[in-house]
Amino acid sequence: MQPLYTIVLGAPTSPRTDSGAGGVFGNEDLKKIEKIIREERGFHSFSMAKLTGFWMGKPEECVEIKILTDDLSKVKACAQHLRATLKQESVLVTCQGTGTFLT
Repeated sequence: MQPLYTIVLGAPTSPRTDSGAGGVFGNEDLKKIEKIIREERGFHSFSMAKLTGFWMGKPEECVEIKILTDDLSKVKACAQHLRATLKQESVLVTCQGTGTFLT
């Protein structure tokens, strides 16, 4: 059984992303997030969902990434990479217990 980690990114509120969008994640942003997770950080099994979150009482798009792994340092490095690339003030990393694949 492995811990299930979640990385949550809130969309920038000013046009700081490659898509030029403010408060939303454009297709280019989502492709970049996937590339960082899969190719640059080496996670080959993960899920990614675009959701509505709230920050300081205001709605914003957010992306939630779920990764099942034993390597917290690798998850934190991925989160820092995403934070820097997407010009985020911060990102949230949580551990949601353990999971296992049933076969």
